[in-house]
Amino acid sequence: MNPLNYDKILENLLVPLKESQIVAELKKISQNFTSKREKIGEYVESKEMVSAYSCFYLPTNMVKFKFLMDQLPESLRERIGELDFLDIGTGPGTYLLAHQNYFETDNKLFGVDSSSLMIDQAKKFLGDRAQFSFGLPPDFSKGTLFFGNSLNEMKLDKAIDMVSKTSPEIILLIEPGTKHSFALISEFRKSMIEKGYGVVFPCPAPKKNCPVSGEEWCHQVLRTVHEPEVERLSQLISLDRKIMPMIAHCYLKNHEGKNHRALFYRFLKETKHSFDWQVCLEKNEKLVTFEIPKRGMSKKEMKEFSSKNVGEAFDYVVEKELGPDKFRITLK
Repeated sequence: MNPLNYDKILENLLVPLKESQIVAELKKISQNFTSKREKIGEYVESKEMVSAYSCFYLPTNMVKFKFLMDQLPESLRERIGELDFLDIGTGPGTYLLAHQNYFETDNKLFGVDSSSLMIDQAKKFLGDRAQFSFGLPPDFSKGTLFFGNSLNEMKLDKAIDMVSKTSPEIILLIEPGTKHSFALISEFRKSMIEKGYGVVFPCPAPKKNCPVSGEEWCHQVLRTVHEPEVERLSQLISLDRKIMPMIAHCYLKNHEGKNHRALFYRFLKETKHSFDWQVCLEKNEKLVTFEIPKRGMSKKEMKEFSSKNVGEAFDYVVEKELGPDKFRITLK
């Protein structure tokens, strides 16, 4: 099936649901994710909730995987397409479907989840394309280990133990773009560096100290548009999924080289002549300001630039140093 086709998703739910039922179940799920956190696990306990979750969160989360892949070097993307892929906390198979849709390769796909209903749903979407289990599969090692909205729901020690047991070549994660998630991922990042991994994304330098501290947290913001049916659900449950904060990381075993890139951290202002952004770059263990001139940009390019995704990596050339930690640059 085409995983981005909403009609196909409806056809493969655990139980058929009318739109009114989907909306009612999604409102319960959304409430449990926010104001009733003690009930966060209930969305995996009924076929109706699992089906409703799949209608909305599956297609809106899938696009996050493409965003992460597009930030990585081409050679690394190709390597991910070659390696076996293990998704921890796979749910209805969201990121297995995203992987299949992005790469269209025949490497082995594995999904692990503690919910039998989620695994049943994932099997309906993926059929024999993936293998599913409640624990780590014995025939997976040294491939790509993926955490998709699961690291923040498990103990850090458990996630690190999974890395030790599977010895992955590549580790990917996509987690909520919150301060809580950033604190957890920062500890995970330190542990991975100690284990010999370097950070390919988002860090411009693989093993430098993170310049973000205090009340700040490093995350990405993905701006996108979904299928009309999904946008309608978004309106009916009052939950905007066109602008999605997220935290995405990529770790590579024995990665020592510099990435030679910068990362959009925060939009500061637009002037008559330029866009000013706070950025993270490899040679500074602190955030700096880039002034990006509008000259040479078309109106379309300026419009696109004013809604640039936070967290995008980019290449640049310094034109002039404007002051302490401020530079005028040109995008490459």
